[in-house]
Amino acid sequence: MFIKRACTKNVIAWAMLAGCLLRQTAEAQSVDYMQGQKLFAQGNYKAALAAFTKAQKEYSTDGNVYYYMGVCYYRLRDINNAKDCYSKAIKYGRSQPPGKAALKALLPIDPDLARRSIPNGVQGLLDMLPGGAAGAQTSAQSTVTMHNTSTPSTRPQASTTTYVASSSGPSSDLASLPREARLYFDGEPDQNGMVYVKANVNGRPIRMLFDTGAAVVLLGKNHLKELGIPGPSGPATGYVMGVGGSHVPSWNMNVDLKVGSIERRNFKITVQDSLEHPLLGQPFYKDFQYQIDKQGKQIALIRNDSYARTSTTASNYYDVPFTRKSGLVVVDVQINGKRAPMIFDTGCTQTTFLPQHLGAFNLEVPADAQTSGSQGIGGVTKTRLFPVGRVRLGPVEKSNFPISVAETGAFEYPLLGQDFFGDWRYSIDNANNVIKFHSRSSQ
Repeated sequence: MFIKRACTKNVIAWAMLAGCLLRQTAEAQSVDYMQGQKLFAQGNYKAALAAFTKAQKEYSTDGNVYYYMGVCYYRLRDINNAKDCYSKAIKYGRSQPPGKAALKALLPIDPDLARRSIPNGVQGLLDMLPGGAAGAQTSAQSTVTMHNTSTPSTRPQASTTTYVASSSGPSSDLASLPREARLYFDGEPDQNGMVYVKANVNGRPIRMLFDTGAAVVLLGKNHLKELGIPGPSGPATGYVMGVGGSHVPSWNMNVDLKVGSIERRNFKITVQDSLEHPLLGQPFYKDFQYQIDKQGKQIALIRNDSYARTSTTASNYYDVPFTRKSGLVVVDVQINGKRAPMIFDTGCTQTTFLPQHLGAFNLEVPADAQTSGSQGIGGVTKTRLFPVGRVRLGPVEKSNFPISVAETGAFEYPLLGQDFFGDWRYSIDNANNVIKFHSRSSQ
């Protein structure tokens, strides 16, 4: 809830399953290339990359070589070189297996580069874009990525959605919005701290997850069908990228959305084919400063232009500054004394990393890390669970804190979840760009 970007487990599987096709390319049958494939199958990506690099010097226009180099670079967390190799694999592989595999891998990482890398007139690649060939004209601002991660036997899915098109300025309907509002929880927060609220879509009631890690308001066509509202039709206008790396088509449509006393007419939402929980994301309440009060079972909102733009000096608050990245709340978190950005995500049950995030905190997955599985909209991915010594954000500090590392996903920064901050009372102050944590004595 959310990512970022992955050469996914599905792509690795594609490489393995289609290996017989990839190996049939005659010009790449060098000793170095075959040695690289052997090392690749063993998971020795550093040595495989060295072998493929030697093969590339001899076969500089072979898409197979560049594709495998791209996968190796990604597995070694060198995303820039991975993107460059995938781009060349698309260029030289065209609509053959290496070109298609590279396009599938590059789309979640850099959609614009993926589209630009497709040679003119290669219909087999154009058809792979969201919306088909028309997707070649779609900008990165229509890209939506969702990450769902959970251990199915113990917790519901946690979600992250990121959407690049959110505006930083006030909404055009600001004057029609109430200056103050209260949203009451629909039932108790669940065992993972998730907060649900009652909403109305075109006058029909629906229960939504209040998700600060979602930069879109997202519903499934299954929800619209239950409400008796016709869903969008025609080619998809974007896609959702989830755990497992699959591209799930998505559409935009306008609805009248009301939550509490806040009503937004002709409001744009994103729709995918199927979704477990509707997500009430940042665009709906971005014009408000809001406080999530789990004890009072309510969310208090004050419109930004009505809220004093001064720092709170009261001793019962701790101010933690944040920035916005693609509409999401990003905070600097310390892990074992090392500081780096993370997404403050109320829609995520468990603090979650991707492998490429670990270096920023000087973390490594220990050999004895617990192995688990996560089910996401893009498929199943493996996760590794292990504790880190100390995690701190402002007044919130936890020791021996467990984190999850998902093998694949699509989010730019790690997700700081409810398991870290869910037992604190806090306010999101959009006027001053700070999170106000209430002192323990005032909770």
